[in-house]
This record gives sequence, C-alpha cells and structure tokens, in this order.
Amino acid sequence: MEQIERDDQAAWLWQLPAVDILRRVWLQQFRMVDGQLNWRVENQDELPPSAQLISSPYDIEARFSRKRTTTWVGYKVHLTETCEQDHPHLIIQVATTVSTEADSATLPQIQQALADQSLLPSQQLVDTAYVSAELFVQSQQRHQVDLVGPARKDQKWQALAGQGYAAADFHVDWDAQQATCPQGHPSHSWFHTLEKGQPRVFIKFSTKQCGPCPVRAQCTRMKRRGIKLRADAPYHALQAARARDSQADWPLLYNQRAGIEGTIS
Repeated sequence: MEQIERDDQAAWLWQLPAVDILRRVWLQQFRMVDGQLNWRVENQDELPPSAQLISSPYDIEARFSRKRTTTWVGYKVHLTETCEQDHPHLIIQVATTVSTEADSATLPQIQQALADQSLLPSQQLVDTAYVSAELFVQSQQRHQVDLVGPARKDQKWQALAGQGYAAADFHVDWDAQQATCPQGHPSHSWFHTLEKGQPRVFIKFSTKQCGPCPVRAQCTRMKRRGIKLRADAPYHALQAARARDSQADWPLLYNQRAGIEGTIS
C-alpha cells in the first residue's frame, strides 16, 4: 500500500476490490504511532463499532453480532409464516438484514413487503424484539395490522415493587396536560422532550406536596416525583398491550407463534 501511494502510475490499483478491501481492513485493525505499527485494541474503543467493522474479507457486508449467548459473523433472516388453524402454514415473506440491525427496525420493512404483495394479516404475532409502543401505533395506522407480542414491562423500581406508585398508576389528563398522583395531588409541570428521537412527556410534581407526603419513600427517592411518558397514542397503545398480556386467553392467542419458531429450528 505504501508503494501504491508513492507511485502515481500505480494509483489505479486502489480501484481493485481486493486492494480496496485490504486497505480498509488494514486501517480498521492497525494504527501507526511514532512510526511503529500497533494493533487497535477492542476494549479500548480503538476498533470501529460492529456495524462498521469488516469481519470477513470474503464478505465485507457480514457483521459480527451477539444475541444472548450466541455470536456469529453474517446476517439476520426474518421469516413470516401464516398460522391459520384450518389452512396449511406457508412462509410468505423472507427478509435478510445485516446482523447488527435491530429487529424492531426491520418490522416496517416486513410489513411494507407484505403490503406490496397484498398479504398483510389482520393480526401479526411477533416476539418482544419486534415490539415497541411506537410500532403498535404505526402498525395500526399505516397498515391496519394488529401487532401482537409481549409488551415490554416497566422496569422502574416503583413498578417492580408493585405497591401502586408506578407511572401507570398516575391518572393522566392529556387534554389538560396534567397528571394526578395516587394520593390525589396534581402535577406541577409538563414538558415535551425527545428520547432517542421519540417524543416524550416529562411530568414533575411539587416539592411542597411530595416533601411531607407520608408515602414518599414508596414513590420516589428524590425530593419530588417525576415521571416520563411516551406521547399520547403510544402511551395508550402500550398500556392496552400490557393489559392484553395479562388476560387469561393471551397464551392461547400467542402460542400460535410457536409454529414459526419450529420452522426456524
């Protein structure tokens, strides 16, 4: 590569795919320090992130990925299979993506591909990786598809304690832009903000009310309580999904998805 850089007549060699790949891999794996060649160290953030790192010179789009205890270099495949009880189960759509792309980011592409073939279902059973509050809304609004999958639980300590002071236990008046806590106190402020590009509402309560509250230790570890909620439609969609997950007939509905797991296996 140094010889190519020194020889103007050899510059055309950079256009050869093999040489270009060699250069890119070399730059990702090595660095020059005071004229000395050094490996880039992964645990010191010297390597590019997996989404950019070339993991194989034979397939420069294959990426290293990890899912729980499984690691691989390659891609992800997403299969859509029918699950009507009185019809044969058929694979009707296959989507292949880079291994570092989140499953939730792939769902809109899958649904659009089904729409292009007039194969959209009325209900689509997916696992948790394809589920988000925003996707519940988008799926219904864009394609009239009822997205069915285990909704993510509130992991805040108040919700895990189960004592009635989780964000879902606050009454929210979206028109008045005000929330009321389980003790009956109204919120003090209401702010619109963004979190990872998604709209959020940040609600705060007054220290004058939270300070002397007899159950403050069960509600907040700060001087006053604050709750962060999704926008109106995603918030209600998530609450509805969580309520459906707790119904007695939920396992009968969702167990139909076991067919696609068997197909993949």
